[in-house]
Amino acid sequence: MSNPAGYVWGQCAWFLQSIVGWLPASLGDAWQWADNAKKNGLTVSPAPVIGSVAVWGKGNESATAPAGVDGHVAEVVGFQSNGLPIVREMNWNGGVGKEDTRNLPNLDGIVGFIYPPGTGALGSQGGAGAAPGVSAAAGINPTPATSDNVGATLGGQAAAHVFNGAKSLFGWASNRSVALVAALILVYFLFAPELHGGPSVRV
Repeated sequence: MSNPAGYVWGQCAWFLQSIVGWLPASLGDAWQWADNAKKNGLTVSPAPVIGSVAVWGKGNESATAPAGVDGHVAEVVGFQSNGLPIVREMNWNGGVGKEDTRNLPNLDGIVGFIYPPGTGALGSQGGAGAAPGVSAAAGINPTPATSDNVGATLGGQAAAHVFNGAKSLFGWASNRSVALVAALILVYFLFAPELHGGPSVRV
């Protein structure tokens, strides 16, 4: 493998410089890669994408990276079913010159992921893929509450059906909150006649 950056053979930085063609010629010791990548105009994010380079900090010691003053780097090559990265690396499992691919159990000690040039913030360009269910802030991608799923929480399946019917009835409304208000009114008149003195309606 060619290596124009002058790194020592068999080290993690040597390996990454050898296999990742878009990296700048020299980024310093592994722990310096994130900061130096930014200085070279590359995006560094706390969220992994396929093709990005994971950077562990200086002196880090965790279940995912060795202790030492030089940090560690590895290429993200995929994702586990839990959304955590699968990485390709050298000089971690087996010592100097030993390449391996492993499933990371966590992101402890990682200071950032260097994105390939042209990769957007969500890894949508350049063939890179965003981690399923992982966000930059908390490692979790929660399902947002929207008008499409509110009906299911208003009072069971009956209320959901009423809500969906109201959505169809008020489909002209540009703001879906109109349909939500209409659904609540219908639920009130259909299921709480004793509150408004109206006739009991069975559905």
